[in-house]
Amino acid sequence: PFQNIQTLKANKTKGMMYTIDHFEVTIPFFKKITIIVSRSEGGKFQPVAVATGNWGCGAFGGDPHLKALIQLMAAPQTDRDMCYFTFGDKNLRDTIYDMYSFLQCNDVTVGKLYEILTGYYSILKSARGVQEPLPLYKYIKMQLIVIFSQTFF
Repeated sequence: PFQNIQTLKANKTKGMMYTIDHFEVTIPFFKKITIIVSRSEGGKFQPVAVATGNWGCGAFGGDPHLKALIQLMAAPQTDRDMCYFTFGDKNLRDTIYDMYSFLQCNDVTVGKLYEILTGYYSILKSARGVQEPLPLYKYIKMQLIVIFSQTFF
């Protein structure tokens, strides 16, 4: 049986800028979930997977691609499995899975990905209103390709 299941209320965001600014909130969230959601096995409590999705997106203005990445980064840091639900959006599902596979196949660490995300955030801040930013996942892949090419030469 499950013990102490809680829900989370999404707060209104201001798009990707706000989301990246508040990345630090995600790690404590998963640590809290690690503590409060568990199942009983022979008198011992074991953590269970986190079921999540596009929280903070839609009416709240968050970017689901970034939200998925942040949650994918937080889950292993708290030793959690994660089920990410895209609520029928097959394109989003495929895009997230493609990025996840790319990151995993290339052994990209959470630290490296966070570094890339903060770089993207800096670019967004400096280019606000000047030009359309490069899509997040394309930016991440380009940055990693540059890093990989520097590693081999």
